[in-house]
Amino acid sequence: MDNEEAVRFAASEVEDGFVPDRVAIGRKGAAALASDEHGKIMVIKRHGNRFAGRVLTSDASVHEEIDAIIVDCGDARFGKVRLSIDQPSIWVDAINRL
Repeated sequence: MDNEEAVRFAASEVEDGFVPDRVAIGRKGAAALASDEHGKIMVIKRHGNRFAGRVLTSDASVHEEIDAIIVDCGDARFGKVRLSIDQPSIWVDAINRL
């Protein structure tokens, strides 16, 4: 995912009707976060040659590292997602409010 259009497309594939109004793409393009006007947040990651995503719930957790945030959607099969993004604290706060 190298641009917002790709993230928007991936998000709509994960959940029909999900229309991001804010997007953060990891610096390597392997993962992204997207939020919609209703406050839903989705984490998307590369899965082979495709992308997989999860809408975050109150089961999600996030923590900051020196150069990234780690998002755990609460689904062990999906795993944790590491993102190096600009303004990570905005996303950490939003995820923690879920």
